[in-house]
Amino acid sequence: MIVLTHLPLDARAASFGTMCWDGEEVMKILHEDGFGRVVAVFAGHMHKGGYCVDGEGVHHVTLQSPLTHSECFGYVDVLSDRLELHGHGGLVSQTMPFPPLQRVPSTRALSARST
Repeated sequence: MIVLTHLPLDARAASFGTMCWDGEEVMKILHEDGFGRVVAVFAGHMHKGGYCVDGEGVHHVTLQSPLTHSECFGYVDVLSDRLELHGHGGLVSQTMPFPPLQRVPSTRALSARST
C-alpha cells in the first residue's frame, strides 16, 4: 500500500511545523492494521522536501515543491520488491526496497473479529 497525503506523517521527513498534527497516531494505525503492507508515504507541504525510513521499514518521501525547485517532478515504478522513484530537476531518483511482509494480524483486527 502506498499512502498519498498533503501533510507528512513523520517529522524526520519534514519538520514538526509542517507535518500532520496526529501523524504519529496515523502511522501507528497503519503499522498495526496494515500488516506490513504499507511500503511508502508520499507527501508535500514542506517545500524543501525530505526523506526517511521509519522503524517498520516504511519510506517517507516529502516531495519538493515546483514553486521553489524549478522542473521538480517525477514518477514511480512499482516493482515486486521495491519502488523506483525517477526524479527530474530537484527531485532525486531513489530505490526504496519493500519492508518484510508481516503475516500475523494485529490485536485490533483480532479483537474486532471476535465481537
